[in-house]
Amino acid sequence: MYTLDGIELELSTNKVRPVVAAKIDIPKFEKHHRDIGVLEPLNILENNSLFFFKDNVSEFDFGNYRVVSSQDMFIYKVTNPGAEFYISSGKSSHVFGEGGCHYYFNGVKQPSHLIFLNNDNRNPETINVSSFTDTSEEVKIFSNVKGNKCTLKFIWSYGSFELTLRPKSSSRADLNTSETKISLSNDALLLRDIFELSKQTSGDVLIYNTLWQYH
Repeated sequence: MYTLDGIELELSTNKVRPVVAAKIDIPKFEKHHRDIGVLEPLNILENNSLFFFKDNVSEFDFGNYRVVSSQDMFIYKVTNPGAEFYISSGKSSHVFGEGGCHYYFNGVKQPSHLIFLNNDNRNPETINVSSFTDTSEEVKIFSNVKGNKCTLKFIWSYGSFELTLRPKSSSRADLNTSETKISLSNDALLLRDIFELSKQTSGDVLIYNTLWQYH
C-alpha cells in the first residue's frame, strides 16, 4: 500500500497505530514536502515533524541508491553506477558500491564506515575525504593493509575516524592494483599507491599529513 508522497505502508500489531510507514521513496517525498529540507536517513529519523517514521521505517529509496536502516547500522546499496552521495554520520555504515560512484562525508564527526568497492578500473570509484583534510590544523592519515583489506585512520588533535575498504566481488578482489581515488583537499591518492606504500610493514603507515602542503 503506497501513498501519493512515496511512503509504503504496512500493517502493524500495534492497536494504537495499526498502519505504519515501512519504506520511503525519497524523490517523491521531497517533491510533496519541499518545506522539510535536506533529507538523509538520520535527518528523517530525527525530524520531529516525521515522528511517525522513527520506530518502523526500514528502507529509504534515493533513486540511485537505497539505504536500509537497522538499530545500529545503515546499509547502502547502489542501484545505478555513477551515483554520488554523502554517507550518513548518524550510524556506522556498510556501503556496497558500483562503478564510477563518488562517496562523500559531511563533517569530521563520523562513526567508522566500511565500503565494499566495486573495484572496476575501467570505471573507478572516488572517495572524497576533503571534509577531514580541508583544514589548517594537522591531520594525519595512516593506512593498514592486510591482504585485500585497507583501513585508513584519520587522526587529529581532538578526534579520529576509521574507514575500511574491501572488494565487493572475488572477481575483482585485488585492491593492490585498484584505481580507486582517495580525494583530498588539494591532492589525491590512488588505492594501489597506498598499497605500495604500506606493503613493507604489517603496522600503520603514515601516508598523508595536511601540514605537508605547506612545505
